[in-house]
Amino acid sequence: MDDPPSAEVWAFYPSDRSLGALDALDVLSSSAARRGWRLRAFETEECPGPAATVTRLVRPVDAHALYRALHRLCVAVFQIGDAQVKLDPRRDTRRGELLSLESFVSHKAWFHRTSSAGLARTCEGCMDRFDSWRATVGCEGIADPRCLPLHVFWPEGQRAGLSTAAGRSAFQDRHWQDGGYWSHDKRLHWRRGAYHGGEAVHVSGHRLPSGFHWDAKRQHRGQHEVCNSVEVWEVSATGHLNIFPDAYLRYGSGRTRKVAQVRVETQERGRRRKKKKARRT
Repeated sequence: MDDPPSAEVWAFYPSDRSLGALDALDVLSSSAARRGWRLRAFETEECPGPAATVTRLVRPVDAHALYRALHRLCVAVFQIGDAQVKLDPRRDTRRGELLSLESFVSHKAWFHRTSSAGLARTCEGCMDRFDSWRATVGCEGIADPRCLPLHVFWPEGQRAGLSTAAGRSAFQDRHWQDGGYWSHDKRLHWRRGAYHGGEAVHVSGHRLPSGFHWDAKRQHRGQHEVCNSVEVWEVSATGHLNIFPDAYLRYGSGRTRKVAQVRVETQERGRRRKKKKARRT
């Protein structure tokens, strides 16, 4: 395998100014710093969920920034409490079109869900396991379905089986078409596009060719929408959309257009300032 990329630790925690969560993040930050790794911490927002429930949402811009980071760095993702990702930035969270953070980063990051108390107690062991994970390779090449940005390709799909050879074979039998392209519903075809150079990214220890992407095109008349958590594009049979492994979407040709976009700046929080404010209340 190639030398592993640099490492970062991303943590998602409730936006309720809980001192327990903030203390746990301080422990995580110190542990990461001792290894020369950077900690990035993001709040999750409380939102109405389906069937009168309440859920905690990762902000769309934070989710997209995380997903792009997974292809440039080795990332450990720590989740304190609940965390869901909205697949289409226009949709109301009460409709239930959400994906767990664990599923969102599956096969491309080391993930651990915990409580504040649990993180403070098990932090060092988690960091050791992440360091061991960094030395492994979780992708076999450009034909491996784990290269796909699965939340874009098949938002409602199952991902757990891709960790085994049998699961990847079953996925390929279902989604790889005789014409040499991926498709989960036979409406949109993902065919490997010509490499145009550019940045080389990696998937779980395997470096992909520079510029590797898919040209996505609708097979029949009409339009098909493609979402990556911050953008929505409309693709027709007379054009195509470039889709990259890190969920970057780019105009390809013809009748392809962006129909929605949210702000792209990440909303990383200054934890120390909030912590002091919390302790004064």
